[in-house]
Amino acid sequence: MSISNILHRQYVALIHHWPIDPLRPTISFRETLSARVNQYFGTHVEADATIPSQNTPAITPASSAEGKPVVKFDANTVQKEIDILGNLLEDRFKKAYPLKENMLRPKSNPEYYEKLLKELDAAPERSWLESKLNFWKGVIRFQ
Repeated sequence: MSISNILHRQYVALIHHWPIDPLRPTISFRETLSARVNQYFGTHVEADATIPSQNTPAITPASSAEGKPVVKFDANTVQKEIDILGNLLEDRFKKAYPLKENMLRPKSNPEYYEKLLKELDAAPERSWLESKLNFWKGVIRFQ
């Protein structure tokens, strides 16, 4: 099995484990990652000096049939992306750098983050009308 097949499987496994955003279910980071996988593994060529880099694709004579630019496949860059996405998925940074209590409960408004989390948990279950009413309550309150 080639290195690109292994990386492709790892990337796809990450995509399937990525959570859906309850606040914006129509905007999916999974779709963005899937497009990235198609960019890397769908139509890729081996290292070629005529293609500048994978992050800055250029239209070259070796472009695909659809007119899309061919992207140079760089296994090291793809592996780094997979590692970083895995770290985010497993909350490694949250565990490595926990927030202190004084950061979570500022003196000016100690219940701010608790109220924010409560509001974020309640937002996906609201109807369209409830969302609009809350919006106008906020607008009237600030005027």
